[in-house]
Amino acid sequence: MTKRAEHCKVAPNVWNVPAGKVKYEEIPVQGLYREAKEEINLDVELLEELSVRNLKSKS
Repeated sequence: MTKRAEHCKVAPNVWNVPAGKVKYEEIPVQGLYREAKEEINLDVELLEELSVRNLKSKS
């Protein structure tokens, strides 16, 4: 859980679960690293990959 900053335009000071999407043709683990950096400004290390689901949508 992370708390959004008070200066955010959308949902300031709200607690939420960081989330994101894997970009088209991006390897899921690459999306993990990118989203962790974007959402919570952390460089993460993958210890073990438990499972991966790949779904393609039109959006």
